[in-house]
Amino acid sequence: MNKNNHLPILAPSTGIALKNVDKALKITNKILANIDTFDKDWDWWLSLSDMWRIFFLKDGLQLDCVDYERKLNENYKTCDLIITKVNIDWFNKDLMKDYIKQILALTFLRLNQNQINDISALSNLTNLTVLNLGGNQISDISILANLTNLTKLFLSGNPINDTSVLTKLIHLTCVDLQSDNISDISFLANLTNLTELFLIKSQISDIYALENLVNLTWLNLTGNLISDISVLENLNNITNLYLNNNNISDISVLESLNNLNSLGLDNNKITDISVLANLTKLTELSLRDNPISDITVFKNLKNLTKLNLKGQQISRNDINWIQQQLPNCLIFTF
Repeated sequence: MNKNNHLPILAPSTGIALKNVDKALKITNKILANIDTFDKDWDWWLSLSDMWRIFFLKDGLQLDCVDYERKLNENYKTCDLIITKVNIDWFNKDLMKDYIKQILALTFLRLNQNQINDISALSNLTNLTVLNLGGNQISDISILANLTNLTKLFLSGNPINDTSVLTKLIHLTCVDLQSDNISDISFLANLTNLTELFLIKSQISDIYALENLVNLTWLNLTGNLISDISVLENLNNITNLYLNNNNISDISVLESLNNLNSLGLDNNKITDISVLANLTKLTELSLRDNPISDITVFKNLKNLTKLNLKGQQISRNDINWIQQQLPNCLIFTF
């Protein structure tokens, strides 16, 4: 017996009805999903401190219905943040709905110099591409793992303990870090989209994590413990390089960085600067407080507009000779 003879046959109208029911269910589910989403957003908003609400409304949305000010505390070393104006009912769910949506859609947020020590409030701002948290008191940045759309991140002047979370932020093009706690920069190896990197006044001695960051154009490693810079050999897109206040003596690797426009080598242990003769695109060069003696290299650097030779044992006659070779260059010697 043919089993198909026993299958029920649906009338055309029944099939249309089922399609309509299916469509209605999809619409209903979508509406419910939207309701659930805002309920979660509302719970997040209620979980925030008053100060974070102020930050998001004033610094994020630029609203003038709220405000705060900074006042020096009793020891005159740090500022306390004082809420001075709240002309909005931020517990009114209907009123706040659009504002909260705008906050969660923010792509740019600047909260530097605000005495912030906990940034867990940022967990839901996943659309952020630029975030400035410089000059705060932040030690834990693990929450940044959620902000995978970040392209520019400024964290200088925070006592950050662990930077490993940054390895997940592969879209970063600019990172600015400064912390006495930072010595390991292995987290950078994965950030191959970086074009600007600032790692100032830290405890860094090993920079081999930079080896594959070939898109770098601006690199500032001032104030570290670096002696070996050979890893920079392949980073020939760099135009601005600052290695001031380190322990560098050998700069031969710089010969390959022929796109350099600005170079800072202050306060190192450099004696031989002959390699600089090849860097003919240089417009700014600072060699302050290095034991150099041979000045003939400067005659090749015709594009120099600023040259810092303070702290050098160079005679007045030698300075005059350099000035003759570089008539358009401003030379600092004292």
